Amino acid sequence: NAKVRVKPHVVQNKFSIYHRGWAPVEKLDVAQKLQDEGVVVMGFCNLDAYPHVLQPMEDVHVKRIAQRHGRSAAQVLLRHALQHGTVVIPKSERADRLRENADIFDFELSEAEMRFLDALPLLAYHFERPAVEDLFSSDLGLKVEL
Repeated sequence: NAKVRVKPHVVQNKFSIYHRGWAPVEKLDVAQKLQDEGVVVMGFCNLDAYPHVLQPMEDVHVKRIAQRHGRSAAQVLLRHALQHGTVVIPKSERADRLRENADIFDFELSEAEMRFLDALPLLAYHFERPAVEDLFSSDLGLKVEL
């Protein structure tokens, strides 16, 4: 068992609504485990869909929450990652998008909205069928049309 002498301070990991750095096989939320150990998680690709087909900024659920807050889908996705305690590093070549991406500190997603966005990966889960309790229950405060 080799051990490191210097504890890492920051770990970069893909972090999006479809991929939050967890390993489904082990049922372990890697991002949360690192945060519990005092390591900062820097999430990249917050707005990217790879390897999924649906672009997060085109997801109807994200758009609905964005509309409710008067924000863009990108701002909701970045705020979601930020509220999970990750450092976000969005990129853009356009100055207006850089300003928009930075304008995420004056609003907050509700607990229900966070839970709802957190549940989106379960809709496209590729392994064993997950147990989804209360995913679409009325206590979430979101109207879901299936």
